[in-house]
Amino acid sequence: MAQYELHIPSAISQSCFYQDGEIRTPKPNEFNYFIALLYLYRTNLIEQNSGTNIFIEDGEKLTSKQNPKQMLNPDFNQFTVQIELSEFDNMGVVSNNDYTLLKTYLEDKLDLQYIEIDILGTKKLTDNTRIAIIDTLTIDNDNILEITFTTEFVKMILHCEKYWMNVNLENVFDLTSHKAQKLYLLVKDYSTHPDKCVQVSSKQLEMIIGEIPQKQTRDNLCKTISDNTDMKISIGKPIGNKLKKYKINFSENKNAKKQTKSKQKPKSKPKPKEIDENLLATARAKTEASIKKGNIVNDKEVFTWSIYHKLVKEQKHQLKQPNKEALEEAKEALDKIIMKDYSILLMKKYSDYIGIKDYKLYYLYGDDENKPFITNNALETLEVLNSLKELL
Repeated sequence: MAQYELHIPSAISQSCFYQDGEIRTPKPNEFNYFIALLYLYRTNLIEQNSGTNIFIEDGEKLTSKQNPKQMLNPDFNQFTVQIELSEFDNMGVVSNNDYTLLKTYLEDKLDLQYIEIDILGTKKLTDNTRIAIIDTLTIDNDNILEITFTTEFVKMILHCEKYWMNVNLENVFDLTSHKAQKLYLLVKDYSTHPDKCVQVSSKQLEMIIGEIPQKQTRDNLCKTISDNTDMKISIGKPIGNKLKKYKINFSENKNAKKQTKSKQKPKSKPKPKEIDENLLATARAKTEASIKKGNIVNDKEVFTWSIYHKLVKEQKHQLKQPNKEALEEAKEALDKIIMKDYSILLMKKYSDYIGIKDYKLYYLYGDDENKPFITNNALETLEVLNSLKELL
């Protein structure tokens, strides 16, 4: 697996997920999807907005003891990103291009959840600690995810301050327990603390990792983290009676092979056999514009081709979008169809009762608001019905 590194803020390491007013603990593979999504969102945001100053240095309001930090450019507001689901496969969190579980997590779970941040109450990042994550999210038939995070969440994950922990994501992906994943991120967040320990109440720890296991299981949990990551940890006996606290000791695992590297050479995609000269010229112009604006480009050729590949992807996506005339013709055809004639065939095809709304097929019963539409537009709906026509 290639080495993927991400600066992860305390908003993530000291957090939990909420849905319908209850804490929802993700499965290990779901948390892998979430962390991979943060990495891919940031990477694609930068690539798809090349030549734009997304971040600016903010050193004016800092004391002499603080280092300059990067913050979001207040003039930047393009937070919609397109991500190919195959990129999750490249990161190793999806296997064999099977995106069923990934889609279910993104559309039916994460899209409806809130994140509770600053559980330990030390960062005071915002007055509202429970914030929505997703603004809009769609996945098309070409397995391209288009996602917009809420402004509040974007500020939590993109204000890339230099003192944030830099994590080799292999440490997270290789842990098969969500408790281990969150416990690792918690101690990693405090890894520079001089005391090499952190004290948390039982309530805080339970919110972060879920139900606190018994001592033997806790010890096994610590051993798993120590054996598989760049951190060694141990959890002492709980202190106190009614208000229990846990002292978590940690140190750097210097023998680990998963420590972050100071510099990474960007992985370049191969040059295509057929090149669109117009898109390549646009890519070169975007590269020059980025350099003129003061952005650091370590390898001009690699940077240009990364932009070119994104332009090609965007062009293909745009070409596959149905035109308005074709959509109107499909709507007229659907208006003439008696859906009752297709009800039994649709039920057999999808193992459920199916209805039509805004010219899109959807599950007629159940919590429809939380279910994605079966088809995305009138053309797709007409195509499904035409495939069943000969069975009438």
